[in-house]
Amino acid sequence: MRHTLRFSLLPGALAILILAALSSAQASEFAACASGSFTRDDNIAAFAFVLKQPTLIYAQTTSYAGTASYPGGVDFCGNAVPSGGFDPALSLFDLTTGELLDFNNNNSGDNPSLFTLPADPTTGESFDAELVDILPPGDYLYTLTEWDNTPPDNLGSGTFSEEGNGNFTSGLFGNCPRFADVTGACRSSDFALEFFGEAVTITPEPAPALFLASSLLLIGALFHRLSRRRLTPLIGRYP
Repeated sequence: MRHTLRFSLLPGALAILILAALSSAQASEFAACASGSFTRDDNIAAFAFVLKQPTLIYAQTTSYAGTASYPGGVDFCGNAVPSGGFDPALSLFDLTTGELLDFNNNNSGDNPSLFTLPADPTTGESFDAELVDILPPGDYLYTLTEWDNTPPDNLGSGTFSEEGNGNFTSGLFGNCPRFADVTGACRSSDFALEFFGEAVTITPEPAPALFLASSLLLIGALFHRLSRRRLTPLIGRYP
C-alpha cells in the first residue's frame, strides 16, 4: 500500500495527519509519504497512527538533502523531493501514555542514524532525520519539528523546547528571518518524509538477550532491503 499526502500549517498550528494506511490488520507491508510547509520555526507537524499487529516501522525525512541521489531520484512513493528544506527532527510518542519512545535529529555521534543519509548539495551536511522501531499494537504519534525544537519526555507533562518561540532560529543560527540551520544557511519552509513498515512476529515475553537478537535480525533484514534499494549503510553499526 502506498499513499502520498500533502498539507500546510497555519501559524502556531499543530497539524495532525492520520496515517490510515498503517491501521490495516491485513496489510503486511505499507509505505506512506507526506509533504508540506511550515509558516514559522516553532511549528509542529504530527502524524498519528494505529498498529493492529507488531510492526517494524521506518520513518525518514527527505527534504533537507532531497532525493536526487536516490535511484530514480524519488522517495518510496515515487515523489521527486528537492533539497533545501529546514533541518528536521523526528520524535515518536506512545499516545496512550504520552511517553517519548524515540528521537532523531541527524546522524550525530550521540544519536546515530541507521543509514548514512545523503548530503545537501549546498551545505554538504546530512541533516535529514530517521527513526526505526519495532512497535507492539497500539496508538502512536510521530512529530516533525525544526532543530532545535526538541521533544518533552512526556506529552502530558511537558512541552517542546521552542514551543511558542516563533522564529527562534533567527539570530540563533544565522541572520535569516527564519528557517536557519546550524551552518547559518537560510533554508526553505518545506518538509517531506516517508514511512515504511511491515508486520513482524515477536515471541511473547522473550528473554532480553533473545529479544535483542531477534530485533537485530529484523532490523538487519530491513536494512538489507532498503540499502539495496537506495541507501548506503553505516558499516559495522548492525551485524
